[in-house]
Amino acid sequence: MSEEESEDYNTAEGGACFGKVLMLINVKIIKKDLSFDLALVQWYDFCNSRQLYKYDCPWLKIINTYNFVPIESIIELVQVVQRAERQNEYFVNTFMF
Repeated sequence: MSEEESEDYNTAEGGACFGKVLMLINVKIIKKDLSFDLALVQWYDFCNSRQLYKYDCPWLKIINTYNFVPIESIIELVQVVQRAERQNEYFVNTFMF
């Protein structure tokens, strides 16, 4: 996502977006001798647009939006934990890293 695009969305500190990697693939175009390493990502969004954080952690829900992104664009791995006894509520564990 470009800096201009990130202004259209709620992002965590530093412009971070959160997603779950579902599949890693390598696409080769033999005629042009090109190769791409891609990840299929399902995205998270904030549960509440007014309250982005809860317990000092990003408060997320998973959404039905999928994209292929270059693996090189994945900056950091994070631990996403489901909120106990809640459907589709998650927290990014900011206390581990």
